[in-house]
Amino acid sequence: MTKTQSQPKNWQEEKIGNLLLGSKRQKKVKKSEYLSAGLYPIIDQGDDIIGGYTDDESNLFNGDLPMTVFGDHTRRFKYIDFPFAIGADGTQLLAPKEGMDRRFFYYALKNAPLKNYGYQRHFKYLKDTKISFPTKEEEQREISDILGSYDNLIENNTKRIKILEQIAQAIYRKMIASQESKKWEVVALRNVIDSYMGGGWGKEEPDEDHLSPAYVIRGTDIPKTSKGDISNCPLRYHTLSNLSTRALRDGDLVFEVSGGSKGQPVGRSLLITSNLLSQFKQNVICASFCKLIRPNQNKISPLQLYEQILSWYANGVIEKYQVQSTGISNFKFETFISEEKVILPPEKIRGKFDHLVYPLFNEIYSLGNQNQNLRQARDLLLPKLVTGEIEVK
Repeated sequence: MTKTQSQPKNWQEEKIGNLLLGSKRQKKVKKSEYLSAGLYPIIDQGDDIIGGYTDDESNLFNGDLPMTVFGDHTRRFKYIDFPFAIGADGTQLLAPKEGMDRRFFYYALKNAPLKNYGYQRHFKYLKDTKISFPTKEEEQREISDILGSYDNLIENNTKRIKILEQIAQAIYRKMIASQESKKWEVVALRNVIDSYMGGGWGKEEPDEDHLSPAYVIRGTDIPKTSKGDISNCPLRYHTLSNLSTRALRDGDLVFEVSGGSKGQPVGRSLLITSNLLSQFKQNVICASFCKLIRPNQNKISPLQLYEQILSWYANGVIEKYQVQSTGISNFKFETFISEEKVILPPEKIRGKFDHLVYPLFNEIYSLGNQNQNLRQARDLLLPKLVTGEIEVK
């Protein structure tokens, strides 16, 4: 092991490969065998912490926890401290030898200067990459405790968001979806939409025509933005005429009509509230591959329509309007809004539903914004702590 002149006292530097604990071969679950829900989570190299589920206990990782799961192609690191199964697509399980705190090791790996070599396997490059660390495991643990406190807050907020989403869905099912027998009016989706239009993309830099700044929500941004995290939405410049007709406002829905991928159909949606808009501190539009849907609020609650669309998506209704063409999925939007029906509860029920559900979404977006700020603070602190630039006392 080596020590550089720039390192603090009692720190050293070593190649990651020399720090790794040997591991025996583990059973891995093929992507085609993933379940959407199940007893045991599957961890793979994808964006989400959990890639899918399995009910087969024999698929579980049978080594010591916690572990760091590394995406060989994606270069993503995941710290896993709960029972899990391993996804087969490019995952490596990493644990340090005795004498290093496993959570500190995870944070040090996240800070490692690993270059992007495209869709190559990166594990061989990771093993040759060097990291610094304190020689005393106690000091490593002090650092990981500080960084872990941020991640613990993020995890708790994320759990709260999921519970709030489930409460909103349960209220929708109880108050509206289960009331079809009450002979409420049923109309085509088209009849409760005031207007709809495609979004825009604008320009990366302003020019003489594109002078109006506005953030853009793309289909790929919907999963994070629906949980209050707007960090990936780009700020671009638009013509005034385009922005004036497309600027999102409270009660609008964003609906994805093009894009998608294998196993990820188009039709993801997002509810716009004043709380969410306030986080952008600029105007916001949806991207060209999305539709702005503006419900007629005298007929239907935007919250009801949003929950209905989520239900259609989960039940596979949305997917039947998808058309695959040259690797891109498109959506038969006109057919969709003509064929699908919505029920219209009385105004009193509609008002009560909004009164119960609207605060839930405000809380979801507030918690998501907190998580975004916590991640930014953690990510600023992480490289300073795991290199010894900031000393823990």
